[in-house]
Amino acid sequence: MCEVLGDFKIVKARKEHNDNAFDFVNNFLALSDMTLSEAKSYVRRQKLGGIIKKGEKYFRYVMVSGGDFLCNKESQDMREICLKYDLFEDC
Repeated sequence: MCEVLGDFKIVKARKEHNDNAFDFVNNFLALSDMTLSEAKSYVRRQKLGGIIKKGEKYFRYVMVSGGDFLCNKESQDMREICLKYDLFEDC
């Protein structure tokens, strides 16, 4: 069980970050289950190594999960895929 603290914010990256949403797509969704445009977004993100690049806009939010304090950073394209296929754990 997790709890989101505060609001979701869209911010511009000042440095590179790991894309938490990419990890969910990479681990829980097959490429064959995606639409062509989703698969293209996934492959593009995969070529970047699952990284949000400096200057890119991304979602940021803070949550507590299992007693751990986490700051999630998710690219907009991978977040949309996660929400569409319900890949995130319930919060």
